Amino acid sequence: MNSDRNEQIVYLLLNYKTILVSQLSNKFSTSEKTILRAVQSINVYFKKYDLFVKSFEGKLTLIGDTSAMWKSLSDDKDKFTKHERLIYIFNHFMKTDEKITILDLADDLEVPTTQVQNDFKDLNNVLLKYEAIISNDLKKGLTINLLAPHHKHAIFIDLIFLNFLSNQTTSFIKNQFVKNFFNSYIYKILKNNYQIDNFNTIYSNLINLITKENIEWNEIDTILLAMLITIWINDECNKKILNLFLENSNPDIKIIIQNIVTKNDTSQLIERFNKKTIKPEKNEVIERCINEIKILVKNLLNSGLNFDEDILQNIRSHLENSLVENNLKYDLSIKNYISKIKNYINNYQYLWIHLRRTINKYFLVENDQDQITYGIFIYLTVWLDTQLYNLPMKILTVCIGGMGQSKMLATYLKTIYKRAYIEAMPFAFINNKIIDQFDLVISSIEITNTNAQNTLHLPVIFSVENKAIIHEKLNEIFYKQKMEKRNTEMQNILKIENIETNLPSESKTDAITRAGKKLVDLGYAKPEYISSMLRREAKVTTYIGNKIAIPHGEDGSQEMIINSGIVILHYKDPVKFDEPVNFIVGIASSNNLHLEILANIAEKFSEIEKVNELLINTTPQLLFNEFKIGD
Repeated sequence: MNSDRNEQIVYLLLNYKTILVSQLSNKFSTSEKTILRAVQSINVYFKKYDLFVKSFEGKLTLIGDTSAMWKSLSDDKDKFTKHERLIYIFNHFMKTDEKITILDLADDLEVPTTQVQNDFKDLNNVLLKYEAIISNDLKKGLTINLLAPHHKHAIFIDLIFLNFLSNQTTSFIKNQFVKNFFNSYIYKILKNNYQIDNFNTIYSNLINLITKENIEWNEIDTILLAMLITIWINDECNKKILNLFLENSNPDIKIIIQNIVTKNDTSQLIERFNKKTIKPEKNEVIERCINEIKILVKNLLNSGLNFDEDILQNIRSHLENSLVENNLKYDLSIKNYISKIKNYINNYQYLWIHLRRTINKYFLVENDQDQITYGIFIYLTVWLDTQLYNLPMKILTVCIGGMGQSKMLATYLKTIYKRAYIEAMPFAFINNKIIDQFDLVISSIEITNTNAQNTLHLPVIFSVENKAIIHEKLNEIFYKQKMEKRNTEMQNILKIENIETNLPSESKTDAITRAGKKLVDLGYAKPEYISSMLRREAKVTTYIGNKIAIPHGEDGSQEMIINSGIVILHYKDPVKFDEPVNFIVGIASSNNLHLEILANIAEKFSEIEKVNELLINTTPQLLFNEFKIGD
């Protein structure tokens, strides 16, 4: 092997067996193409050990028996391993103010000075992460100046991790004693600096926790996490946790992990593990989010489509993975798709807009909303596309003259769209009335005397060869138009003219009457609906708290409603219900479309701070922007 990077990749593969190319690219700050070129070189090196690295769909997998390779590496060991030398050198800089020279270090380590110079290069690669470097001064000699005291812990951890990953870590798992893993001198250094023997108890308790709570966590990360805790527990800011650990023969490792303070944890081990251990809370949020997505899709399409278990599991898995794996900005599969789905976002723009809002509602700060939204959007569009084959659509095929070609196309399409009603018809019989009766009209000659959006000019021979064109058109018609129709309906429920602000105080009866009259004047309800609203209020108050009331008609008043609609009245001086009311939301509902706007209003008014904020400089535009749903 001709580089330190290749050597590190070899050890990573030997320990992990499978690694994402994107993870290596991120670790070494280089392109994925460079990583793949390095793998070609590594495969040449692996050949003599009958090992091979397979690259497939962004993953590298080591294939073969690694025992001979490990034996060779063990036989080639110096007194100190390479990374043990780095630990020794770094510790020597930290413990003494005496002048340090390369010759002195070479004598201590019993290696040539050229080896120490090479070790300096490797150590500098670690130090650069902390804006430090080995510098040489004629008077002071060699020095390392750290910007912050805690960088010492972080650098020791990095060097220990490198040492772990450059050895056969799985054999260490069996004996579980940290003393056996280091050169005796290095072990003494770590024992004096960090009470390294605490690792044994921490590691054992960590294994018990993982087993007891059935946490998905690999063996190597278990070792690394235990070592991370072992080192950081000695920091000044973790004194209480160290005392807790030392005072208990069986300390609660979960509490330690949740409370320990670490800095410069580039591996995010603590963060990732904590997210793995809060399953009930996380799962509750995930399930609420999934339920809202189900309602969103159903409302957007206004159809009887229901999620199957596959799509639910895909969304659930994506949410779980996104909430845990934050070390990469985008999951590799999502990243590869992003450039290809721009057209889908245009076609499904309302789905995209509302899905993004839903994701942002549940996962605001700590997670990458783009990663989550892109992933779920891909799953939904693929699922919607497959549902198209099972919908009861109406398709008309048209050809000039006789019906041979159009009949052939109709027969062909029936084999694809099993539940569709498909009819063939001569061009001479076609008119706008017939065109409007079908979801899609496919004609072998162009229909020029219509503005219908459901026509597709495609000769029969091309229709059979290019079924994707037909499918794309059906997709556009069935989904995009439904979404646009639904969005238009949502916009009609709450318009800016539905809102009045800065009204003077009046009686509850007059305020409800005003709301009802506005619903009538705007065409949402018949005049008798006003009386129904007053009767409903006389039975049970519609005051819901936080200065808001939501008056509406009695049960059975649906015949008095023309279209679903909402009006909002703002009173500068409150109206007296059970309590003072500054906002009255009048509702006329002929279907469930109003529920999304109402839910949005209820959510905003659930916090009194938000209510008080909306009472400042209240205008119709302010309230409209706050509560609208459609774009």
